[in-house]
Amino acid sequence: MSLTTHGIFDYVSPVTSSNESAAIMGRSDINALVRRWTKDNLVMPSWLAETKLKDAKEEYPNIGVHLSKWTGATFVTFRDAIRLQAMIRTEQGSTLEIPKMSSNENGQTIVIGYEEIHFQPVWPKFFYIRPPL
Repeated sequence: MSLTTHGIFDYVSPVTSSNESAAIMGRSDINALVRRWTKDNLVMPSWLAETKLKDAKEEYPNIGVHLSKWTGATFVTFRDAIRLQAMIRTEQGSTLEIPKMSSNENGQTIVIGYEEIHFQPVWPKFFYIRPPL
């Protein structure tokens, strides 16, 4: 995600569109929410919600075959997300404090110390998918 003060709102990113379609077809809560928007004309016009539902069904008619590629998740705290965004902008990396965890006699996870590591992203700052000619 990029947060900017300006944008190009007449262009639909194929990556964003595909991600939205996968979320609509792969998550029943998102699908139900878009269906509610279709009925109630909330947040977006009903024609747009209907179009998103139709596009999602066309792109992922059998979402189950794709789910194995998408299993897994990563939780990033808000503070670490801001730090990561700053590191990507500067390309200098950043030193982070990583907690060392252990279990106590009650089986509870506790922090036993911190280790500083320097992290510098190796991936490109941006990527661009060129629309078909």
